Amino acid sequence: MKVRTKRKNIKYKRLEKENIKYKEIIETLQSKIRYDDYLKQENKKLIEWIQKILEEFGTLDVKNRERVKIPIMKYKYNHYGDNNFKMTTRTIIIPEIVISQSEY
Repeated sequence: MKVRTKRKNIKYKRLEKENIKYKEIIETLQSKIRYDDYLKQENKKLIEWIQKILEEFGTLDVKNRERVKIPIMKYKYNHYGDNNFKMTTRTIIIPEIVISQSEY
């Protein structure tokens, strides 16, 4: 092979590697954009769901700006596994919203 051809081949291989790198970057950005769109859609659904609940049950104006406290249930379990290995599991449960509507 001539020296010129070898240089062209080396340059071509380097360009191929850069091209692969740029393709990976583009694919990563595209997946991120899709994921961001997914999160925006899910956020929009959540906002609509909350608005429907507020429309159905109404709101209450309060005089002070003290934060609302959410009731929770806490559980703590200690497990002993292999070789007396202690494992602690903490569970926090926020009670679900139950809406029951009866019509006659």
